[in-house]
Amino acid sequence: MRRSSSFVQQADVDMGDGQEAKEHTNPSTSGMTDSSSGSASSQPTFKGNPGHARKDRTSPALTVKATYNGDTVRFKFLPSMGWYNLLEEIAKRFKLVAGAFQLKYKDDEDEWVILANDSDLQECVDVMDSIGSRNVKLQVRDLPCLISSSGSSSCLQVEAHSS
Repeated sequence: MRRSSSFVQQADVDMGDGQEAKEHTNPSTSGMTDSSSGSASSQPTFKGNPGHARKDRTSPALTVKATYNGDTVRFKFLPSMGWYNLLEEIAKRFKLVAGAFQLKYKDDEDEWVILANDSDLQECVDVMDSIGSRNVKLQVRDLPCLISSSGSSSCLQVEAHSS
């Protein structure tokens, strides 16, 4: 008995910016028996921007609400992607230059705490876990620029580093 089968799998991939990408895979198997040769995979492969990590059970996504000059955006973010990726995502959404602004998050005591590196991001996640929340409110504030007597300006730039 000859058996040939073909099917399409579809996976929704959360791209972190509120959009979903649909990916189709077409694995097929054929052979003389009902068993697969093992050469075809029935698992979808996820190709995409390396800056977007897949969701996993050890690091569930945070829901981030960031506010800048009265405008608010909301998106999902995986803490495992790190602070600098969070900074870049916020810069992209508000059309800012990464490093030209400061982030603060609202903690469990309703205080605004600076979020300036990976350690701060981990502390933020730990605080949210301690209160049983995956929702983070962020303030986005411009960093001041220094203007010299010659008329040139120098803005503080944040460098990506882990601590």
